[in-house]
Amino acid sequence: ITTLIPQIVAQELGADWRQIAVEPAPVAAAYPNVPLARRWIELWEPLADGLSEGMDDSLANRFARAQRFTATADGTSLAAYELPAREAASALLGKHADLDREARAAAETLLTDLAATAPVVVLSSPPLLGEDMPQPEMAAFFEDHSAERVRHLSGLLGAVADGGERITMLDFAAWLCPADECRTTADGSPVRHDGVHFSAQGAALAAGWLTDPLLAAARLAPRHSAAP
Repeated sequence: ITTLIPQIVAQELGADWRQIAVEPAPVAAAYPNVPLARRWIELWEPLADGLSEGMDDSLANRFARAQRFTATADGTSLAAYELPAREAASALLGKHADLDREARAAAETLLTDLAATAPVVVLSSPPLLGEDMPQPEMAAFFEDHSAERVRHLSGLLGAVADGGERITMLDFAAWLCPADECRTTADGSPVRHDGVHFSAQGAALAAGWLTDPLLAAARLAPRHSAAP
């Protein structure tokens, strides 16, 4: 239950299953183990056992839901929960796809409107450094998820920039954090003292890279600038 089902969900989501958290579900009619109820029908309804295949299935389903039968045993967990787990993961992917479409449409509208009056520069944001954050709960979250979230958002914005006129995408994140390994020091000082905000030395380092691409973008250079 805590290894195979999470792997199935991760596979459906295209995610690393080691990052899938497991939370015990409450005993509820929403999670019936119908195959196990069917297999043990002689224990709870001996007179009905064997009447017919269809009758046994119907009785097992009714019993499992009415009695909130969520026991896991006898090798039935996969038969009971694989399909619901895959369906739940697919529904989540569908929801994320809808959100992506909405976010991209909003970005296209905003950037296109701005580009009608002046060249637009979109700057990808580097991952936040959780290890440098003072709050442990925030540190743990951003350490695990920040790079993935930044890549996803940068991909959406990059697609908008590639398809727009007078819109330039500068991949600042790829320069500051190549292969998700962020530059942490500049002139002996932290680049971002709290994992988020740039120090004076960090700002100077960033400005050294940003100046030329920004000037080129203002002169309507090619719309997508990759990190050198």
